[in-house]
Amino acid sequence: MTFDQIAILAIIVGALAAFIWGRYRIDLVAVVALLLSVAAGVVDPLTAFAGFGHPAVITVVAVLGMSAALTRSGAVGVIAERIAQRNKSDRAKTFSLIGLAGLMSSVMNNVGALALLMPITLSVARKAGLSPSRLLMPLSFASLLGGMITLIGTPPNIIIADYRQKVTGEAFQMFDFLPVGLAVAVVGIIYLVFIGIRLVPNRRANDEGKRLFELSSYVTEFRIPADSRMIGQSIRALGERGEESGRPTVLAILRDNERLVRRLTRQPLAEGDLLLAHGSAEQIEAAVQKGLELIDAKELDAIKSDMAEDGELTVVEAVMPPRAWIEGRSAAMLRLRSRYGLNLL
Repeated sequence: MTFDQIAILAIIVGALAAFIWGRYRIDLVAVVALLLSVAAGVVDPLTAFAGFGHPAVITVVAVLGMSAALTRSGAVGVIAERIAQRNKSDRAKTFSLIGLAGLMSSVMNNVGALALLMPITLSVARKAGLSPSRLLMPLSFASLLGGMITLIGTPPNIIIADYRQKVTGEAFQMFDFLPVGLAVAVVGIIYLVFIGIRLVPNRRANDEGKRLFELSSYVTEFRIPADSRMIGQSIRALGERGEESGRPTVLAILRDNERLVRRLTRQPLAEGDLLLAHGSAEQIEAAVQKGLELIDAKELDAIKSDMAEDGELTVVEAVMPPRAWIEGRSAAMLRLRSRYGLNLL
């Protein structure tokens, strides 16, 4: 093997290993692989980034933009909900959802269509008492089938159309895939509704719902009362982490309106300390038996109000909305303390 062959094979294997590992973002791994290819001399530096201007890439970006616009408008969600609510039988609900998935995938990116219909499908399954698995898998196949109907339904159609343009001078048009793609999609959806759905494992809907919404741990607040035997002791006295009856994970200690987050396991506890922690129900119960006191919601609200009036410390619980700009960013990347003066517990 030549040096170029060894180099490109090593870069591809390394990129695949990084993709499987999942520690780093996929786009970052891809760019690093491209830069390594340029550094090794297997890719011409003048054409290394030419692919970003490829018509297929531009078209896919445009389709994704259109998909995002349809998602944010809420129009498709309203249509899907109405179709699902007007059908009484389970088979009719299944046909309506996967039929809509196939139709949407023909005019927008099939992945975007699938992502848009997944929460709706889960909601319909929950309300109808159906197993989500019996709807989600046919929904996935239907989005793939619908993507074959038009040029923009799936990236492979766009790529093959561009290749034909280079070879023959004439590209595929928007509906050139329609005769074959529509026939395959219709037959495939009928198969999914009447035959394929019977091959999907029929897990009990109630059990699945419990697993989807079951909480394995809880976030709660403790207080060190005056008669607690934990006064003067460290958090380690509660037990070892990882055990069912061990100690919960203490995220912060609030003492005299000040937040302590460093060396928590070595910090001697004092009367009146507030501990923010999370753990299983067994761990929380074990902590109470060892001298900690749970704070109820009303008392916690009063404590937060007093802290806010002092102007020194305010504890706020926040929920990140969908598509928030901080999604996917770490606490270090956000720099909440330096930018906004906030501390993330």
